[in-house]
Amino acid sequence: MSPEGAPLAADSDRPVLHIPTPLLYSASMSKQAGCNIWLKLENMQPTQSFKI
Repeated sequence: MSPEGAPLAADSDRPVLHIPTPLLYSASMSKQAGCNIWLKLENMQPTQSFKI
């Protein structure tokens, strides 16, 4: 079963389940922590899954 709307791999009829995800700078978290905090947006994967 494939995720609905997932793009297909170039050489296959199988869906692409992993794509590069962006890093987002968090000014508010950086200010609180006193250092630069970057968030890796794994929730933007086609499967919308992430790990903590």
